[in-house]
Amino acid sequence: MKTTISTPARLRQTGILRPKSDAFAFSDDLHSITYDWHRHAYHQLLYSFSGITRLETKEGLWFLPPQRAAWIPAGVRHRTTLSRVAVGSIYFKPARYSFPGLDRISVFTATPLLREMITLGMRWTNRPRHRDALAESFFQTVALYCRELAQTELPYRLPQGKTNGVRAAIQFTVSNLESVTLPQVARAACWSVRTLRRYFLAETGLSWRHFITRARLLRAMELLAEGRSNVTETAFACGFTNLSAFSKAFAGFTGQNPAVYRRERSNS
Repeated sequence: MKTTISTPARLRQTGILRPKSDAFAFSDDLHSITYDWHRHAYHQLLYSFSGITRLETKEGLWFLPPQRAAWIPAGVRHRTTLSRVAVGSIYFKPARYSFPGLDRISVFTATPLLREMITLGMRWTNRPRHRDALAESFFQTVALYCRELAQTELPYRLPQGKTNGVRAAIQFTVSNLESVTLPQVARAACWSVRTLRRYFLAETGLSWRHFITRARLLRAMELLAEGRSNVTETAFACGFTNLSAFSKAFAGFTGQNPAVYRRERSNS
């Protein structure tokens, strides 16, 4: 059950709005909550130990499954949704921890080394402290390592449209993954199929077919991570009518067989 709380109040309560040190770690004790639109004065490294986090900006919607990390630059307006999630974050003061290549949101694989670094970093929470050479060196290394990992960005993002028509098409598509068709989406956008195809590709960089396949696979990742649906149920719920084709597409997208993915995420 999601927790309902004012986002500004929560950020004040945790001290994130008023950082007391140049870099610090924060482990969220609320596991199912939506943080409404907000921005930070610090860069944020967000990591999902379990569950899937949704990260949204006006440019796109990112999905952050376990063993994946997201870099959110300071000042970027965003909102996050946690559903049965355990997450940890490290915050970095831009004046000290800004590097080329870390100036936009990116989702990347958290290597075993990065996961251990994030876990170790939890010892330095948001509290005043005298100059700590170990902490300073440690957080500098984490940020630099993130810059290296972010060079291999994962495709766990759904782009947003610019016009009302494309935005309506995206909303209708995502809300009807099980059985949606292109003519239905065109009607929802009040366009012809030809016009929809042209504008959709121009604004998102993806054809509608490519977009819906990605949306279905991202939704499948969510359902399998929750562990309440088996592979067959998940495939059909996301609009796949062929289990073999679903397994092949899922493995190509995530690098794992869906049954293995479900087992590992459900046990995490």
